[in-house]
Amino acid sequence: MLCQYEAYFGQGTKLTVLGE
Repeated sequence: MLCQYEAYFGQGTKLTVLGE
């Protein structure tokens, strides 16, 4: 199963992490 984590930082920077 995949899980997705999204984090937002200042200035609208987006970090997306996909993991099993």
